[in-house]
Amino acid sequence: MERKTRLVGRCRPFRGLALALSALFAGGATVAQAMLLTLDLRWTDATKMGASSVDGAYHLQEGSIIQVIGFKQGEGDNFSNTVASQFGDENGKPYGTTSDTTTSAAPYDSGHVPDDKDVWLANNTQGGHEILYTGSIQSVGTWYGLYTQITVDNYLYDTVYIRVFGATEIKQGEVTASYWGVSTPQTLSPSYATDTLAVTNLIAESPNYFEVIPEPATVGLLGLGGVALAAWRRRRVAKAGGGGSVCEED
Repeated sequence: MERKTRLVGRCRPFRGLALALSALFAGGATVAQAMLLTLDLRWTDATKMGASSVDGAYHLQEGSIIQVIGFKQGEGDNFSNTVASQFGDENGKPYGTTSDTTTSAAPYDSGHVPDDKDVWLANNTQGGHEILYTGSIQSVGTWYGLYTQITVDNYLYDTVYIRVFGATEIKQGEVTASYWGVSTPQTLSPSYATDTLAVTNLIAESPNYFEVIPEPATVGLLGLGGVALAAWRRRRVAKAGGGGSVCEED
């Protein structure tokens, strides 16, 4: 009985901490402003914004990668469409170089190889910018494009833009040649509950090499997952041996 009481007493502070964190997150959720942002990128193959075809005009194809990126004006960098700002490291430097001379720039096997052999990080953004959504060009009936809705905190982000890759996939740890481009930024109103992202000047006209590398936070989460799994297995073995649960109801 004494051991049970002692164990229950040890668990109570953790329960209190969990309740406090739950209350904190619940309170924060009521403060944030959620805008329902509609992404309406649709065109027919013959009339895409006055163009003759999907791939010939904007270097996109079915499955081409679409990213919505948000930032707050005045915090960090504002906006730049240079490859160093969009895809470089914290110093605007490329990840590495490649000697590949055979890879075609996506998406439609044009045979073009980027002259610049630097490899940029497709999952990077410039300072203060965040990738809010990732999708792809779809083919639905007579039109190509993307039509969906996403939720954006329009107090945290007051400006959004779209970034595209001609490629349908940029693999982790593998170099991919692709055309890329960005749209004109669009300002969001903090008082609006809904809005539509009006895309202008969106063209994937810049060929470069890209790859994806895991972020340090992702590696850390994988490590924590391994630790948690090991702890769960130890606890399961102990319970099978009659050790019982560490935290018991009083």
